[in-house]
Amino acid sequence: MNPSESYKFLVKNIKSLNFIDEAMPCDLLLYGDSAFPVIVNPIGQVLIAASQYGKGRMVVMGHENYVASPNFKQFIENAIEWLKPSADSLVGIHKTFSSVVPILSEKGHKVEPTYEFYDKFGVYCMHAYDDRQSKELIAALKEGKGLLIAGQAWYWATKNEGKNVALDYPGNNVTAVAGIHFLSDYGQKGVYEPTPQIPISTLMSKYKWDPSKDLQQLLKGLTEVRLPESGSPSHLIVHGQRAFPLILDDSDKTYLAAAYYGKGRVVVATHEHQISQDSQKQLVSNLLSWLDAGKGGKIGIHWNLKEMQQFLEEGLESQLSSINKTFSVYCCTSYTDKDAENILEFVAEGGGLLIAGQAWYWASLNPGKDALIDYPGNKLINQFGISILGASAYPSPRKISILNSEDWAKGYQSRKALHQIMMLMDTSQEIKEPLASWMRKLSEDCATILAVGDQGKQAFYQYQGALINTLLKYGLPEVGVDRPIKGRSKEAFLLRIAAGLRNSLPNFETIITKLISGTSLPVSPPQKLQINCASKANTWQSTGLYVPPGKTSTLTFPESAINVGLQVQIGCHTDNLSHHTELRRAPVVVQKYVVDKVLLPVSTVFGGLLYVIVPERCDLGNIQISVQDAVLAPYCETSDSSWVETISDYPSPWAELETKNIILTVPSSSVRDLERPSETLVVWALIMQAVLKLSAVPPVLERKERIVADTQISNGWMHSGYPIMCHLKSVEDLVNIMNIKPDIWGALHELGHNREIREWSFPPHTNEALCNLWSVYVYENVFKIPREQAHGDLKPHVREERIWKYLKDGALLDNWNTWVCLETYLQLQEGFGWEPFINLFSDYRNIKDIKNDNTFKMNLWAQLFSQQVERNLVSFFKAWGWPIEKDLNEKLSSLPDWQENPMKKFTL
Repeated sequence: MNPSESYKFLVKNIKSLNFIDEAMPCDLLLYGDSAFPVIVNPIGQVLIAASQYGKGRMVVMGHENYVASPNFKQFIENAIEWLKPSADSLVGIHKTFSSVVPILSEKGHKVEPTYEFYDKFGVYCMHAYDDRQSKELIAALKEGKGLLIAGQAWYWATKNEGKNVALDYPGNNVTAVAGIHFLSDYGQKGVYEPTPQIPISTLMSKYKWDPSKDLQQLLKGLTEVRLPESGSPSHLIVHGQRAFPLILDDSDKTYLAAAYYGKGRVVVATHEHQISQDSQKQLVSNLLSWLDAGKGGKIGIHWNLKEMQQFLEEGLESQLSSINKTFSVYCCTSYTDKDAENILEFVAEGGGLLIAGQAWYWASLNPGKDALIDYPGNKLINQFGISILGASAYPSPRKISILNSEDWAKGYQSRKALHQIMMLMDTSQEIKEPLASWMRKLSEDCATILAVGDQGKQAFYQYQGALINTLLKYGLPEVGVDRPIKGRSKEAFLLRIAAGLRNSLPNFETIITKLISGTSLPVSPPQKLQINCASKANTWQSTGLYVPPGKTSTLTFPESAINVGLQVQIGCHTDNLSHHTELRRAPVVVQKYVVDKVLLPVSTVFGGLLYVIVPERCDLGNIQISVQDAVLAPYCETSDSSWVETISDYPSPWAELETKNIILTVPSSSVRDLERPSETLVVWALIMQAVLKLSAVPPVLERKERIVADTQISNGWMHSGYPIMCHLKSVEDLVNIMNIKPDIWGALHELGHNREIREWSFPPHTNEALCNLWSVYVYENVFKIPREQAHGDLKPHVREERIWKYLKDGALLDNWNTWVCLETYLQLQEGFGWEPFINLFSDYRNIKDIKNDNTFKMNLWAQLFSQQVERNLVSFFKAWGWPIEKDLNEKLSSLPDWQENPMKKFTL
């Protein structure tokens, strides 16, 4: 069933439907992949809905009077036609709706009035106040038959106080399996026209559902939960109306969540160790009790979770097995979708499901794929309103809070939080707690969901529709250096979710056109490019092209490049600024597309330089691609004359300068007037030659370093990574030949960070120290500037004062950081030169299985450096407070002491 086509069939030839008669409809609640609204009133309530279950179809109407109403004649005819499994199917009509029989007969349908459902019917039309035949009706749906059911639950609720409408109302015992519930809320009446596409319903129904009692049972006897040390969990987006979190950390990441689905219940854990280790016994006992819902049935456990069986409470009957409908609860992992349909049916019809697994490892093996829709477990649990994210999460400490049942409303849930922010959008009210603390996680979740492509499913459709409507209503706020916005504001929220807009969304071009005004940048003729797709590291390959905001460029790839891990990226400013209290650009401005087809259209709201990302260990070699509808960008690796005559004037706002081992990305305006860019590139080539020499790596990098300038970065004045990020104020120092020598310490510091390895780093002490060795080395060996002139903190008197103070305070390792830490290495260099460092950095790459323990690693460094320079340096390192172990002196006893030890001056 295609929901979009089904919707159009159901509303064909209908101009409007009149809900003004005396009948008061009720609101309908929808969830899962199959259920979709047909008529939604202006306040987002669903008055008519449709769905599929098994091979069959269902139409649900919010009041029984509408079935026989002349106003709904065309809709009933459409519905019966859509529900029929075959043209000659017999239609059973409950005698409540006898007036419909002649109308349908006139249209050529074979119709039979009845008080009961019989297997001979291909379609059955009934009211929602009788569930005596619910099992037969559900079985008929699974076989491929159709059901039209109509009623309202508000009157039933007044006569059944204390009962749960969602669980106990008769009609819901049938419709729930297909993801539709009658609610006790009045539906607003009116005359409503069908929309061109499936309408968008409200994010939050008004039904009075309070999971506090569920939480009490699920978390009974627990005040906190310690996640197992073994195994790194993923975390969840809890996005369904009937889904709720159980365990969250301080950043609102959810590690355990529960949901009602159909007539059953679900709990999702983010690692199998959360439910299969003895330390989790109390938690698992609670979960199984809630999932069993008082049935006292058998627990089915998949073989992957056999450890669970060892600590189940006495009296619980269990069996290692694949899914079996005789179970009361089934426990399995989320690493396969082999039994997804059977498990979904099991839950829909009243079973309990405990499912666990992380998705980050799968995501690491499937670069470019969207874990939210492609991860096997998500193909099932998305329908429950819960999704496992493809990123790993490391809650610290592992002991994290549970959601207290007494104040569950304070717990983050994405749909609930989105509903709250949308209620504030039209007001001047400030965002207050707890919503304020939720904003970062909410923005990330919304952008993630918005980026999900059109899969013909409904699990995310309504959520996405609400986000798109919000963007279209309020537009994209202005933000810039001269127009900053607050980090947890409505404006920041709009900018963050806009990054999730992708051209795989339905009506993408219309959405973008309404959000972004046209650009005047001239588009280049189609470009044919050679892309090197042989790489040992995840690499950005520049195209020399720019995609303007909101414009779509189309890339053509050869068949050999499809679905091998290649991606296309628009933008190089990859820092996520969501944590900043003030923003001078949108929090996220980069978009990626998987190369999964020959013709690949790409676009982004914010625009950016165009790259092809080549995954680690790719061996495609050189491939030819073509790019249409992009803008030429200044890209210099050519002669000065070509640059001055043509390239520097290319219209892209961003430019790149490339030389051996490094690429600089800067605003075009900062380099258009460069007459001899080759001079800048020669200096950078020499810098990188020195950086690699000290690092003891081959003279040509597998992946060139990148430095990217940005309006605002995630942290610091600069930071390391791929790419290294810097502020725009640093651009002049990077490209102006007169500024490079005196003002490039920071960039060298970050290049040093990128050269560090775990084996000879001692965090946190060396975190901001060792990287400065590369700054010193380049200044002295490339620029011929001595260290005392390279940085104020390296003047001799400053260094000496720092050593005296460190020793006066007791030479405590806690104080051995940054410049104090660097001093230790500078003294070694001044005593023995750079060669021992270069040799050691080379040797370390051949030493395997070095324990990640500072004491062990510091003793190993002391030993290896001593052996490298043929001096016993134990007394030197002890003077610095290193935790030197007793046997090291014995290992080095054959070596002479370092007579020139500079620390003697301070310790004698």
